[in-house]
Amino acid sequence: MHPSFEATVPGCRPPRGAEEERLPPLRRISSPPAPAAGPVCLQARATILILALGTLLAGCASTPAGPAVGGTQPAPISYREVAERFDRNITGLDQVWSRCVAVADWTQDGKPRSEQGEGNLLAILPDRLALSIGKLGQTIIWAGCNQEHYWLFDLKDDGGVVYFGRQGKTAKPGAQPLPVGISPRDVIKLLGVMPIDPNQPPAKQPEVEWVDGGWLIQPPGNGLSPTSPAAGPGSEGPSGIKLLIDPVTFLPRQVHLCDATGKTILLARLSNFKRVRLAGKPPGAWPWMASRYRIEDLVKHSRLTLDLNDLSDGRPDRMHTRAFKLGVLIKALHPARVVDMDNP
Repeated sequence: MHPSFEATVPGCRPPRGAEEERLPPLRRISSPPAPAAGPVCLQARATILILALGTLLAGCASTPAGPAVGGTQPAPISYREVAERFDRNITGLDQVWSRCVAVADWTQDGKPRSEQGEGNLLAILPDRLALSIGKLGQTIIWAGCNQEHYWLFDLKDDGGVVYFGRQGKTAKPGAQPLPVGISPRDVIKLLGVMPIDPNQPPAKQPEVEWVDGGWLIQPPGNGLSPTSPAAGPGSEGPSGIKLLIDPVTFLPRQVHLCDATGKTILLARLSNFKRVRLAGKPPGAWPWMASRYRIEDLVKHSRLTLDLNDLSDGRPDRMHTRAFKLGVLIKALHPARVVDMDNP
């Protein structure tokens, strides 16, 4: 087992465990009996109740409505309007810090493997990610990527191992995929917080389709990373990304990463949207982001479930560049083996 990474990357706190803060014992405090309620007191209470109800209703109005299931198709809408309203929900969001509970299921060396724990998710858009999974203050899994590399630390047994590879337009001959089916670089796209340029034409016609009670669009750009473990033989060529957008809130319900044939390889289902706190911004200006992700590799049947909480932009002191540097991570987590996936 490996020590907590908190000392090296302070923004990544260990899971709750033995060091959890103890709360002081509660004490009952006696109070004098309340005076009898007269007409003025009753009127004041009624006023307070009315004000409280108004505040509650106002708060509910600011919360996005849940996805309409099997709803009637609304009037046609343009791709530009869908893109602009989607972008409006994530205005100002360039990085994310959160606590998370993660469950990962995959097949490794022909055997099923599952890991569950608590940790942190850090992302700096568009290409830096750090995801930790740990138990009782010990790091078990650390996955991430930056502009040059992607990696997976498996620190549970035998001194630990780190698998790493290089970002690139095409995978090198002989390159091996990560033992899990979902690449860290793909996870960033599956979060559903990448802005859409409404001035760029979509990658598919018709521009907007009504599918499963939502608007389906395919923005330009690649979906699967070229080095994705899910991008198997025959998937060479440009891939794509599809978004299923709620017709009322214009929040993403699903994100599809597709191969060159248009087949969905990775599917993320998004739900339980919450505000992301932005430093220096009022709550009404905070963007929306899903706090629950169900990600599945439809080919290799790997699964990753993320439940996020305490969402913020990590400013001023929770985001640290050390969390996105492979060399620093290797020194801090000191795995017994280092495996270069591009040179097996």
